[in-house]
Formats: sequence, C-alpha cells, structure tokens
Amino acid sequence: SRNFHCWNYRRYVMMVGKGMPLGEELHFSTSKIDENFSNYSAWHHRSFIIPKLIDSASKDNTRDLIDEEFRLLQQAFFTDPGDQSAWLYHRWLLGLVIGLGVKKDSKSLTEPKKVLVVEKEEQIKILQREKNAVEELIEVEPDCKWALLAIAFLIGGLKSRGVHDDEFKKKISIIFKDLRNLDPDRRHYYSDIEKNLVSPP
Repeated sequence: SRNFHCWNYRRYVMMVGKGMPLGEELHFSTSKIDENFSNYSAWHHRSFIIPKLIDSASKDNTRDLIDEEFRLLQQAFFTDPGDQSAWLYHRWLLGLVIGLGVKKDSKSLTEPKKVLVVEKEEQIKILQREKNAVEELIEVEPDCKWALLAIAFLIGGLKSRGVHDDEFKKKISIIFKDLRNLDPDRRHYYSDIEKNLVSPP
C-alpha cells in the first residue's frame, strides 16, 4: 500500500483515462491513509487528485473539499505527530489554497499553478486557524519538530501578509533554538530557514 512505484503507475493509468473516477480515487487514497497515517505515497497521490477535482467543482464544493482535507490532516497530526507525511502534505495544501511557500516558475508537477483563495483577509484567517490548531498540538507534544516548523512557516505567512505582532520575532527565535536542540544534524538547515523568515530576500 506504500510502494512508490505502484502509486506512480496508478497515476499513469489515471492520466491515460482508464483509472477510477476521481471521487473514487480520492476515497481509495483516504482508505489507505486511514489504515496508516504515515503512508506518504497515499498523501502524495492526493496532490494529483485534488487539483483535478477542483477544476470541475463549484465554489461551494471546492470549499467543502478543502475543509475536509484540513480536517483529515488534523486527525493525522494528533494521531502520529512525529510522522512527516501529513506535515509535508499540509505544506503543499497551504500552497494550493493560499500560495504559502509556492515558488514562481517551478517545474514540479504538483506545485500549485494557481491560488484558490486570493483575498488577503481570507488567507490570514486560514493561516491563523491553522496556527491555532498546531499550537494546540504543541501544548501536548512540545518536542514535535514538524509542528514547530509548521508554526514558523505559518508565522512567516502571516508576516508576509502584513500581520504585525511584537511576539513573532521572539517566537521564531525560540522555535529555531528548540529545533536546533532537537535535531542538531540539521541545525544549519534550520538557521537558513530562520534567516529567511526573519529577513526575507
């Protein structure tokens, strides 16, 4: 259920038009995630399905679809907070919905080509909602590096959208100090991210 080559072939079958309907494909992916939240291949598969579903969905159906994705992620976070699979998909989903972390002119097949929510005020609401949810997790899992890193990116998203909070700089400093202590092998990686969040290029 986690073999990357099998999932890749499944997507190939989808592309040539002989796979299951997209709704059924999404359900299949969900069933594999429900069996094991750390199934990265199943999460990654959704990054191909969701944009295709959105292309043919109404505005209300799109909102419901995205809200369900965030709910599924929250279940995964609280079930297995130390697993990277859901956190990486969370980052991708935020890129799709509000453009967080999306690189211009990316060649990636799964990099969002358009942002679903363009109003800055709505983007801020989503960022704040996700930040609050992850902070709840950190209260019970203070050493979860993926949650700490998510908070840092969410704060960066709020800052880049004009939200000012005197505590942001202090919070980012504490987060990356904790990350370097928790994961010293990646201390230079964390320092680079911190530098970009504090003083973006």
